[in-house]
Amino acid sequence: MEFTIGQRVEAHPATDAWMSGDQFGNVQKIGRKYVHVLMDRSGRVRKFPADLLLSR
Repeated sequence: MEFTIGQRVEAHPATDAWMSGDQFGNVQKIGRKYVHVLMDRSGRVRKFPADLLLSR
């Protein structure tokens, strides 16, 4: 799946971030291996493999 910087995404329900309430965020950086997402609830930047993110 292709992502762009600033795109709204949701973490996959199987991730620890989603289970702890960090469900939604905006893409900050796109690397070769991980997509960096600034999460809404915690304000942290979390790294996810692209297959564990859902486009919103």
